[in-house]
Amino acid sequence: MTAPRAHFTETLAALEHDIQSLANEVDGRVNQALRVLLDRDAALAEQVIQNDREINARRLELEHTCITMMAEQAPVATDLRLAVSILFTATELERVGDYAVAIARIGASIPGNGALPLLPDVMAMAERSRTMLREAVAALLERDEAAARSVGSADTAVDEAQNTIFRQMVEQAEADPAQFEARTQILWIVHNLERLADRATNIAERAIYIATGEIAELN
Repeated sequence: MTAPRAHFTETLAALEHDIQSLANEVDGRVNQALRVLLDRDAALAEQVIQNDREINARRLELEHTCITMMAEQAPVATDLRLAVSILFTATELERVGDYAVAIARIGASIPGNGALPLLPDVMAMAERSRTMLREAVAALLERDEAAARSVGSADTAVDEAQNTIFRQMVEQAEADPAQFEARTQILWIVHNLERLADRATNIAERAIYIATGEIAELN
């Protein structure tokens, strides 16, 4: 292997490692945001908000490395599709980090420390969305078309969970008007979780693109 090609291979492998690391970091931030919701922990919410700057900085660094590699090495075929998809995925992960910030802010702002309406259902939806994100990134790095399509199928279950929670919130509103504000805030969190699942689906579409050269529409 020639020196330029070896350098290119090493850089591409480093980018794959970096995108996995960024995905892990973002998932950790989502987990912290959900802890904020469970505990109404304002201090942890502030930590999630402040750490978002680190996610943004890591995304920019990853993009710089990727663009420099593409300019210097002019990759083609699968390598080019991977490089472009890493750029795309970095942006999607940054947006998931933004959802974590939104969830943390909302969780810390909900008044009181009592039980929240439909919290188990919300946490179950959150776990589905996070699983989709982890599986989408794995499918991208493993060039696994079948796994990517499974992520797209899972998005339907998340959408259904969102609709069910919304319907139940509305049905319970008249019975317990005192929790109207909490229900409204919970619905915003559910919206962010649904958007997280959409980002995971977008990444899964890129996984299919790497594997096949075609961009599929999974949702």
